[in-house]
Amino acid sequence: MRPGRLHNPLPMTGSRPARRGRRNPSVTDEAIDKIQALIISGSWGPGDRLPKEKELAAQLGLSRNSLREAVRALSQLRVLEVRQGDGTYVTSLEPDRRVGPGAV
Repeated sequence: MRPGRLHNPLPMTGSRPARRGRRNPSVTDEAIDKIQALIISGSWGPGDRLPKEKELAAQLGLSRNSLREAVRALSQLRVLEVRQGDGTYVTSLEPDRRVGPGAV
């Protein structure tokens, strides 16, 4: 780097800087979308217990860590309720509690 020139920390793609505002959905975002799709489709309704973590991760094609993060996010939105030692349950299908493209 030449003296007097600032270092640009943004990676370059071709001759233009990479876009910072747009990012691909994370694995956790995809996990949230998959769980919400199952709820919206009617596969699970309010009060239904989700399959065990290991089974659900395999069913959705996710790692258990990604699944845990998604469940944590959806429980903070009160879409899911995690009952320690009992399981994870669907609590609400209200549109204002959904996230992502299908949300109102």
